[in-house]
Amino acid sequence: MKTIAILFLAFSLLAGVWISAERSLPERPQHEGKVVLFGNLHAHSKLSDDVDGEEDELLPSKAFPYAQQHGLDFLAITDHHKATDSDHTLRMEPDEYKTKLFDVAKQYNMDHAGEFIAIPGIEWGNTATGNHVNLIGAKMLPPDSIKDKEYDEIYTWAVANCEFVQFNHPKGWEGKHPHDETVGNFGEKRYPTIAKFVAGAGQRVRTVSIISSVAGGHIGGEHADSEAKTHREMTSESNYREFLNMGFHISPAANQDTHGPNWGTVTAARTAAWADGVSYDQLMDAFRANRVYTTEDDELVVAFQVKYNGQTHWMGETVPLDSDEDDVELLVKVWQAAGSDGDNTNEGPYTIQIISDADGIGGQAASPLGQPIKNVPSGTLKKIPLSVQRGQYVYIQVTEQKGKDNLVGEGDDIFINATGASGHDGKRDNPNDSAWTSPVWFGTAPTGGMFVWSVNSSKYHDPNCWAIESIGAANRRTGPAPAGKTKHNCHPSP
Repeated sequence: MKTIAILFLAFSLLAGVWISAERSLPERPQHEGKVVLFGNLHAHSKLSDDVDGEEDELLPSKAFPYAQQHGLDFLAITDHHKATDSDHTLRMEPDEYKTKLFDVAKQYNMDHAGEFIAIPGIEWGNTATGNHVNLIGAKMLPPDSIKDKEYDEIYTWAVANCEFVQFNHPKGWEGKHPHDETVGNFGEKRYPTIAKFVAGAGQRVRTVSIISSVAGGHIGGEHADSEAKTHREMTSESNYREFLNMGFHISPAANQDTHGPNWGTVTAARTAAWADGVSYDQLMDAFRANRVYTTEDDELVVAFQVKYNGQTHWMGETVPLDSDEDDVELLVKVWQAAGSDGDNTNEGPYTIQIISDADGIGGQAASPLGQPIKNVPSGTLKKIPLSVQRGQYVYIQVTEQKGKDNLVGEGDDIFINATGASGHDGKRDNPNDSAWTSPVWFGTAPTGGMFVWSVNSSKYHDPNCWAIESIGAANRRTGPAPAGKTKHNCHPSP
């Protein structure tokens, strides 16, 4: 029997500190000291009033063990909580959130340290007003003083009261009529400029859901109660590129938005994060650092890095270039892990498409750069030389060439039979799954090692970072890296 070592770090119930634990789990894919964790950041329990069924079977206390038993590494239960002046009545009580979700997640992490990560959260907002956001790891419910349209207030509150924020189903805004144009998608119009929107919301927003659910699998419909891992065609990459072009330091996410007892199983799509270990704090650090990708296949492992000046940078980082334009090397390794369905089929080789925004923030959004690189073998480190410039960012799309999973679901669903007539066979036309990574940004190295920070923050910043726009003159400090503060994953201001 393999020896499993568990290291327990200090935990204080009075201080409300999450337990941090780590143990060796060789079955999880690893790369250069990090482990990839697969999960879902958007699901509901009976605490959301639009979930039907017996309460005892649909509470978070049932959701977390279900997800763990079905192969997920983490699950966020993000139940609805609307503002008091909302047209909807989906609300939780403060004690209900604390005792039935927050405390349950905390206890589950203590009992399953190093095995699974339970995440409490809140889904806030209205689609017609300004869309839905997930407040991941919220310590408490937002105060009733924050009203329905006040997204700027929610983002400010989130800085001190949750781990990070996710933009949910971004196309929901486009499909909902009428919408409140004075608020804008995710509250954009609450700010005088896009730069102010990024500076305000971007302090906590880290993910955007580019896969949100399945057709007919949200609350009602054909796949609502499915556990068959129905396929979901990816439809919101354009929204991901839009937010990147605004200047957000954001990662793509694949979520399921389930409203029944099929937490994490309605589709094989996953949000994946490269963490330092299997604990709540380490997973949250990975999300805040944007070491994240989204995949249609729960077995698809993608490690994306950039090598420059002898140093290797993970996806989500900003690489400080020595000159306006320089040569770097993209490092990509793709392979098949043992997914929750136990299928160890090698679905490679793989196709790699580089997506680049050559003119940086603003202007044209990111688009494919050059021709796809085909026939990349499984488990092989692919080195791709690339000339880049300051302000540019790149991410990659990886596609399996022998995908075999999740054949049921939406898509063109057309086949040509022997007589030449077209029809529908109920299966996907393209069975090859894909994954999309967070970008790597390219910026300017701080001159003379000088940085910028707020006296009220635990982070310090490069002088060209977008985040420093929100630091008031009275609290702003400049100088060498300050002791006691950690470096922000900076990228240039729009």
